[in-house]
Formats: sequence, C-alpha cells, structure tokens
Amino acid sequence: MRLRLIYSGGTIGSAGQPLEPLQAAEFHALWDRHVAPRLGEAELVWHWLDPPLLSSELVPADWGRLARLVLGADEDAVLLLHGTDTMAWTAAALAFLLTLYAADGTPRGRFARPVVLTGAQRPLFEGDGLRPGTDALENLRTALNAAALGRREVIVAFGSLSLRGPRVMKMSTRDDRAFTCPKGSTPAAPLPEATAAALTAQLDRLAPHLGARAVLTVTASPTEAAQLVRQLEAIIDAMDDKLGAIHLLGYGTGNFPARSALTPLLRALHDRGVVLVAGSQVPHGAVDPAAYGAGHWLTDCGALSAADMTGASVHAKLHVGLALAATHGWQRVDMERFFLTPVAGERRT
Repeated sequence: MRLRLIYSGGTIGSAGQPLEPLQAAEFHALWDRHVAPRLGEAELVWHWLDPPLLSSELVPADWGRLARLVLGADEDAVLLLHGTDTMAWTAAALAFLLTLYAADGTPRGRFARPVVLTGAQRPLFEGDGLRPGTDALENLRTALNAAALGRREVIVAFGSLSLRGPRVMKMSTRDDRAFTCPKGSTPAAPLPEATAAALTAQLDRLAPHLGARAVLTVTASPTEAAQLVRQLEAIIDAMDDKLGAIHLLGYGTGNFPARSALTPLLRALHDRGVVLVAGSQVPHGAVDPAAYGAGHWLTDCGALSAADMTGASVHAKLHVGLALAATHGWQRVDMERFFLTPVAGERRT
C-alpha cells in the first residue's frame, strides 16, 4: 500500500517544554530512524507544511490548503498528521470539501480514496528517540489499518478507534481515547467517485471564499439579557456585512435564554440573510426545537435545527456552505437547504 503522508504539525510532532512543533525535516529524519522500521511495509510519500500548523490557530483557509494537498495525492490513501485541538473541525471540513456538488448544492460525487487523520496526546519523539509512553505509535498503526480498508471517507484514527470524521468530538485532554462519536456514527450516503481534477476545480472556486464571511458561535450561559444583547450588537457591528451565520449553542435540546430581548435582533439578522442554527452544548443526543418553548422561539426567528450534528461539523459545514453560496450566487434559502441536506454522514435528520 502506498500512502501520501502529510505532516501538518500537532502534538505528535512536538518537542520541548512548552511543546512546539518540530520542523518538518527534523521530524522526517527522526521518523525514518525510529518509526518507519516499526510500521511494516507501507510505502510513504511525504509532504509537509512548512512551517507546521498550530492546530489551535487553524482558520478555514487552512482547510482549503489541506484539501488541496489531499487532492494532489495519487497514492492509495492519504494519512494526515494533525493537532488534536481542531482535528474534528478539519475532519468535517475535508469531508465536505472532498464532495463534489451540483450548482444547487446537491452532492454528486466523492473523493475516491480514504483520508485518515491521526495525532497524539503525547509527542512521538523525545530528544533523539521515541518518547516513553507515547500513544502516537498505536494511533499510527490504527490509522494504517483504517487506510488499508479502502473506504472512501474521512476517518479519525485515535485511541485504537476508527471514527467517521464528520461525527467526532474531542472528549478528553488526557485519555488515549481522546475522540469519540457521542452522537452516534452515521455512514454517508453512497455517491459516485469524483475525480481529483473535478474536485480541484471546485476547490479553486471555493478557496477564496473560505472564511471570508464569519460564522459566530454564541454559547448560552447565565447572563443578563441586556448584557447579552449589547455584546452581540457590538460583535455584529464590528463584523458589518461579513457575518454569514450564527450558531446558537443552547442548553439541553436547544433551549436558549433572553427570548424577548434577542427575538428582534435575530429576526433582523435573518431578514438580512444571516443563517441561524440552533445547537446544543450537550455532547449526547440531538436538538429538538419542538420540545420546549424555551427552544422553539428560535425556530420562529428562522433558526435551523443542528439536529444531531457536532459543533465542529456545524461550524465547518456553514463555512463550506457560505463559500458555495458566494460561488453560485445563492440566496439565504439556498444556503439553508444545503445545511439541512446530509452530505457526508454529518447528520441523521
């Protein structure tokens, strides 16, 4: 099996105290001495980001960079070494960016090879050798096994688990099983194979728009309604016309405070073309706007239900949807239809 290995940084390739990513050449040299002999007969074709990414500082434009590297691979599968902080976001974004769409956003095809993301809770190397107790070697073995299965999807391989990318959440900063799918694992609907050329042409159109309009996440908390409104108004004014969507992370099944104070503001934003999505801070279960009046009022403001999508998947899909909207001249209703359409197994309903 031939693999394209993309080193983008992260804990797996970090050293020192505090940890900082090793430069690619140093990481590659240590890999050849200490890792390659332990991973069997997989043939690796290397590519790396120079300088490496700090995943905590990753922005939507970086998803486009990584997608382009994936699409440039002609090996059997792609293995992406990535930091754990934003691995769930990148996995979801790649699942959306490696899908081919019609002009109305209908999925038409999917990248023909497996794309596997992995990383580590503890660095792979220490000094001139392997770090004692690192979880990285086991994660790499899990990733190679996932790649060998040949499934045309984006996978996060971590803690001996192979998880569907658009469904993962990071659940621990310490445990080796840092990632799970707390909302369940949903396979993507079958699609024909999309050529790398067609996906690259699509990416060329989308890339300039990734992150051009903001996706604002607002998390419910015990806050005075007037204070919450003032904070939101200040942020919205600063963004001017660059605000594309708001993800309202509520309590429980999607309940959100400050109904009377926020209703006029959210309705006005919706009328201006801003996409509103009602989500939940709770890791397990789904949003149910009909369950309580405390959540149903968001529907009356035009908010869509995130259903059982993860927060990372919501954020990534909104950004990709906004890029598609800019490319194809969509109205808000077209963007909303795209968000509600399952693309890569990111939502059941």
